[in-house]
Amino acid sequence: MLEAGSGNILFISSGSGLEAGSPPAYAAAKAAIISYSKTMAIQLAPKNIRVNTLAPGSVEFPDGLWELTKTQNPPLYEWALNAIPSGRLGTPDEIGKVATFMVSPCASWVVGTCLAVDGGQHKANL
Repeated sequence: MLEAGSGNILFISSGSGLEAGSPPAYAAAKAAIISYSKTMAIQLAPKNIRVNTLAPGSVEFPDGLWELTKTQNPPLYEWALNAIPSGRLGTPDEIGKVATFMVSPCASWVVGTCLAVDGGQHKANL
């Protein structure tokens, strides 16, 4: 990227990194990614390299954690579902579309941002 004179780095964190939560080590690790990316963004912006982070909320997909939770721990699944104002879990496609935008020229002025992609989930948990 330095040789090319531009580039994008997009970290994937989690909504857990935006709030105090459990498990604590997971939330702390995800918060560290957000902090690290902001530091990198400041360092690399003068070199025309944009650094940002996505913080997905609960995403459901075949054979994923939430599909398993839906069948093996329905109360936990319902708790997560009820914590999302949009009334549903996200999809990998929705996260991918936002990631594509974040590294595209359409987001050329977006630097050092952590964007929650969560249907309002982390705002609802405040």
